[in-house]
Amino acid sequence: MWFGELPTVDAVDCYLAHSVQAGDKRVGKGQLLTVELIARLHEAGMDSVIVARLEDGDTHENVAAGTLAHALAGNGISAGRVHTGRVNLHAAVDGLVRF
Repeated sequence: MWFGELPTVDAVDCYLAHSVQAGDKRVGKGQLLTVELIARLHEAGMDSVIVARLEDGDTHENVAAGTLAHALAGNGISAGRVHTGRVNLHAAVDGLVRF
């Protein structure tokens, strides 16, 4: 994965690393930057953004988090929804978790 700052116009098909405010719209972390979103960011005066660009063999953070949560969930543990590379694990009963 490549991670760093790019001129806004060069960030198409990259994932936004941090949430930003573009006029009246908030663009969230992890959002795939489309031509439309890039135009909105540029119109809001953003000349550059910090992004991640997946390379061959990389896995998107939401896919990785979901895979890990699915492997950990099971008897007495459920996984919440995947969001921004995270998943909450929820205990169905009180006690200690042993993996």
